[in-house]
Amino acid sequence: MVKFASIILLGWSVNVDAADSIWDYIVGLSIKEVTLDVYDEGDADSLGTLAEGFRLYPEFGLESGINYFSNSSSWGYKYALNLSGFDLSRQEVGLDEEDLDTSADGYFFYAMPVALYDFHKNRADSSLLIGIGIGIGIGYLNAEGDIILTEASPQTRQEFSFSKSTWSAGVFFQYIIDGWSFSTSAAGPEVRDGDFDYSLFDFTLSVRRTFPL
Repeated sequence: MVKFASIILLGWSVNVDAADSIWDYIVGLSIKEVTLDVYDEGDADSLGTLAEGFRLYPEFGLESGINYFSNSSSWGYKYALNLSGFDLSRQEVGLDEEDLDTSADGYFFYAMPVALYDFHKNRADSSLLIGIGIGIGIGYLNAEGDIILTEASPQTRQEFSFSKSTWSAGVFFQYIIDGWSFSTSAAGPEVRDGDFDYSLFDFTLSVRRTFPL
């Protein structure tokens, strides 16, 4: 049973974007895909990928606006935090996802400052924000399972079990208008365990409604 199972079994995903400004409640829906790639230590080519496909989740949490570096600047920052569980039971083989009798479950966390550029700053319509940003910060990954290294020769089954603090990175896009937020994020932690690197990738599309706290 995956830890933090209620996140997966009930479909909850906890996402918080925080900054030193007024916080809002958020409720919405997200389409999420989580993958876990395994690499030879220091290699850029994946030896195998566990996946779950796209899934729909209710979403709740807190969100706030950007802290701009100055009143005239379009650059600012915010903080991105995410705590989610995962349960992966298929593997990517070519362009398909197949059942190879492998699986992995666990949970992950990341927290990072995000430098963000607002393309609509200092225009007449102050209710609109169009921003893109990049962040680097801390992460944590707990994972247990096994995987067929489909890109190795010969193919082998690799078992793993670890719980480690690490670093994380991500790219974020956000469109906000009149209390509605449309966002895309691609982020996650990466850890080294034994002779392999494990990289978790969380791709999320979200539609949220914000309410003053």
